[in-house]
Amino acid sequence: MKVAAQMAQVNAGKEELAAELEKVSDEIKGLEKRKDWLKAKIMPLLTVGERIGKVEKIEVKGLAVDDDLLKSLEERFGSDIVRREINTKFLRKMMEEDKALDESIPRAPGKTQIRVGEKF
Repeated sequence: MKVAAQMAQVNAGKEELAAELEKVSDEIKGLEKRKDWLKAKIMPLLTVGERIGKVEKIEVKGLAVDDDLLKSLEERFGSDIVRREINTKFLRKMMEEDKALDESIPRAPGKTQIRVGEKF
């Protein structure tokens, strides 16, 4: 009976932690939505360079690098300047349709993660 009581206590502790994590995650989602809403409201009210407390409106200028410029930069600085990534979502879709492709791609060791969100 002692073992059953210990297991029940452990399970109750896990349930409490999971419930608290769910509550905090929901609060974070709400705060992120509120933050985005507030940013959208204050954006037209501020001028570039204006600061109120920790809030400042800045101008961010992205880099317009075309293929020719990229090629010259790669020649000048080496291949470390170029980053290539795979579209994993598209690849997984192709893997679903082609089992041979699915089997030919090696898998990384499995990782575990905690997912907090909608109920399954």
